[in-house]
Amino acid sequence: MRKLACTLAFVGGAALALAAAQAPPSAAASFPDLAGMSLQDRRSALAASIGAEGGVDARVLDAVRLIPREEFLPPYLRALAYEDSSLPLGGGGLLPSPSDLVRIAEAFAFTASDKLLIYGLDTGYAAALFSRLAARVWDIELVAAKRLSDERVFSSVGIRNVAYAVGSDPGAFASAGPFDKILVHGAVEEIPPGLLAQLKPGGELIAPLLDASGFQMLVMVQGAGASLSVRSVGKCFFPVIAHAGS
Repeated sequence: MRKLACTLAFVGGAALALAAAQAPPSAAASFPDLAGMSLQDRRSALAASIGAEGGVDARVLDAVRLIPREEFLPPYLRALAYEDSSLPLGGGGLLPSPSDLVRIAEAFAFTASDKLLIYGLDTGYAAALFSRLAARVWDIELVAAKRLSDERVFSSVGIRNVAYAVGSDPGAFASAGPFDKILVHGAVEEIPPGLLAQLKPGGELIAPLLDASGFQMLVMVQGAGASLSVRSVGKCFFPVIAHAGS
């Protein structure tokens, strides 16, 4: 346990410096003027813009085209649903940018048999996107008020491979593990050990790590125990999880 604790301290602290050094340079993307376009056309335009640099899995772009991001936003923000930016939801909530989620999907390189666990804040859109890429998704949402609206959207677009729980317990779906992929959907200073413990040997966990200045970096953790390795997946902007479960 002492060795694991030391490893976690590295992942939650010095890993940010390593990740920043490894971070790929940001590419300037050109996004279309969406005025006058239908929501479906806006989704398609966003997917085309994200994929314009090449190399993005067609399945990931198809998921962006299919999932209605506006349904995870309050009415006054729906006109901005297909801007490639993070959007504030009030009360500390935040919907990450589509590009951040696409980058996560690309890093995970999902296979059709993958089991994905998501833990965090405002998880519905990510769960919906990734349900098109993984065999099954287990989603632990920290905000109870999100449940009805998220599950309504899942039903409306025919998503039936997402199991949903509310609360701060990372082990809510432990009986379904171990998991091939785990996403911490919110910025944390340290990765909860209870999530790492559910990672399959050889599996991958991605989390936005947060430092004292507020800087966030997506980090992928691979392996387990003493064989943990860490690499950067780039800068990001996620809601902050103030008190992640252990």
